[in-house]
Amino acid sequence: GSDALRKAAVNFTPYIFSHEEMVRLFQLSDQIHPNYRQSHIFYPVLFRVLYGTGMRISEALCLTMEDVDLKGKIIRVADPKNHKDRKLPISDSLTEYCSWYCSKIHSVYRGEDLFFLSSRGDGHYSRNNIQVYFNTLILKMGVPYHGYKGGGPHLHCLRHTFCVHSLEKMLREKVPHGV
Repeated sequence: GSDALRKAAVNFTPYIFSHEEMVRLFQLSDQIHPNYRQSHIFYPVLFRVLYGTGMRISEALCLTMEDVDLKGKIIRVADPKNHKDRKLPISDSLTEYCSWYCSKIHSVYRGEDLFFLSSRGDGHYSRNNIQVYFNTLILKMGVPYHGYKGGGPHLHCLRHTFCVHSLEKMLREKVPHGV
């Protein structure tokens, strides 16, 4: 039960993607052949949102159109886990990708519509399918994958990578402590 989970958590080491690996992941996702499922539009933006904000995949898939403020360059994450919403700033380049995505997917929408709207008709993308596709991309990149239980890397590692790369940037730019 919970002892096994605790042991797994103690033994878990997240995979931190290098800056070069992130560039390669984006390049590969940008090269997806256009198809009726709109994967060539969805994956490049999803991976950039996960890396550019550090949000969880479950949070990204639950975003609504009203959560994504492209004019203010803010994404609001409703956090039922801590009962506290978070407002995440997004970069100019991520704002551009999200605007491009909206122009392709959301020409007409309501505020409560999902931001990442599946072409299947039920609205939701499958987290497992996203993980499987992510695995194919990282294998193409030459990043070893030992299975989910073998230490990943998996989608959640984009969140860890965001944290490490953000800290590196703060240290490089000598951002004062406590900011």
